[in-house]
Amino acid sequence: METIRILIYTDSADISENNAFFGVTDLQQFIKFKMNGLCNVQIDLKNRHYDYSRSLPDSNGATLLTGVLLSKYDELWVFGFEQANRLKQPNNELLDSEIAALKSWMQVGGVFVTGDHSNPVSEADPDTTSSKDFLNLGRAVGMRIPRAGDLRVWQGPPTGFYEGPLEQRENFNTQEGNNPVQLDRMVLEIDPIPQTLRLTPYGSIHRLFWWRLDPTTKCIVPISKFPDHLHEGKLQVATLGPDWPQGATPIVVAQGRDKRFPQEARYYDLVAVYDGDSDALGRIVADSSFHHYLNINLIRLVGRDQNRNPLPGTDLDQIAQYYCNLAYWLAPRKLRQAITLGLLFRAATHPLVLEEIRSSTELLGVIARDLIAFEVGDANLFRILAPSDLEIGPRAVDDLLASFFLDESTTSVLRLAWFQNSLGTVIREYHRFFAQQGLSNFAWFDHDPTPREVVEQGLKNALAGRIDFDSLVPAFRQEAKDFFAGPA
Repeated sequence: METIRILIYTDSADISENNAFFGVTDLQQFIKFKMNGLCNVQIDLKNRHYDYSRSLPDSNGATLLTGVLLSKYDELWVFGFEQANRLKQPNNELLDSEIAALKSWMQVGGVFVTGDHSNPVSEADPDTTSSKDFLNLGRAVGMRIPRAGDLRVWQGPPTGFYEGPLEQRENFNTQEGNNPVQLDRMVLEIDPIPQTLRLTPYGSIHRLFWWRLDPTTKCIVPISKFPDHLHEGKLQVATLGPDWPQGATPIVVAQGRDKRFPQEARYYDLVAVYDGDSDALGRIVADSSFHHYLNINLIRLVGRDQNRNPLPGTDLDQIAQYYCNLAYWLAPRKLRQAITLGLLFRAATHPLVLEEIRSSTELLGVIARDLIAFEVGDANLFRILAPSDLEIGPRAVDDLLASFFLDESTTSVLRLAWFQNSLGTVIREYHRFFAQQGLSNFAWFDHDPTPREVVEQGLKNALAGRIDFDSLVPAFRQEAKDFFAGPA
């Protein structure tokens, strides 16, 4: 299976070292748990101010975002805390060399950026400082990240203060509770009640918030729960800098409500996304607060098994699925394509398929489809293959695979029927090639050794009389050129 490689990058020792309380160990565990069977996940956590070559903490700017470091990963998740450079911390903010390295790497790599509310920059009494001069937590490493930094507000309100008359408080609060007057109590973000989301744009559900399949309707059930927080940061998608391609359209896909004002529909943007597929760039997700991902905000949510993984159907399960969706959605397009195309090789080389290789072609397809659904999961197959009205990138490969691996042909715009026979036909073509080459012991293969022409012939045979595969060949070759062996 393919591997998604994620670098979690922070400048906060609490996030990198305080695993029991303020860290991101639950986040990492949930991603790997939810991704099991679909692909492998490697997650490394590095602190900007830790010297890993000499094991020295508190070393300002010892681990910078270089091209060499970034080249080891497919995704960068930034959990910043510092606000700006300081006299004795001159390398809190990203250097020009780091910006250049990020610009190059983000042509492909996916970025997640977050932070939190604003605070005074100095240690002066906050009463003597105007909140418009406050800087947001995470600004030092987040603000200058190409494109991604534009999706968050880094100066001014909302602040971290919640005292005085309610209408004068500048904090964005998404906490749940029975008494609106008590919702500014910090203890509520550690309670068992998460917030309820409003998903946007109206009438659509972004793929990040696809939770599970309803067994009766075969429709997706959306994620509606999210960790809450009493002083969120702020997102913005209207003012884009010069690094954005012409016509780029980041959008807000989730909001949280301020329940301190029960008579008002006061909503705050929580998650914004940019789908770089259509611009041949890496994808971006921005979040209003790193508290949506920290152990402290998850620790008392109910519904864990003996290994502390989320139980199916719980609020915690929804949140864990979002983390998994985020990890998959941010993966570079070529890697996502390799994961989906790899389903064909997995189907053709599954040990139980090999045992039944002399069965009828249709039965072979049924067996292969059932085995892939068992290992990957019906909901995961739907999440990675079904079309979304919020994505406009190429879909030639995904539509073909949706016809083979999803229960309803209507989930593919090709609307192909008899997927069992079609999948079995492709598997037959694989095995003709394997026999010609004397290939066996497929578990030792890291990647599919099958030439593209073999797969194309299998698809053409499978679709004969149903659709003109030759009309799909250019799109298929363009999307699959980096996966299969053979001429481009």
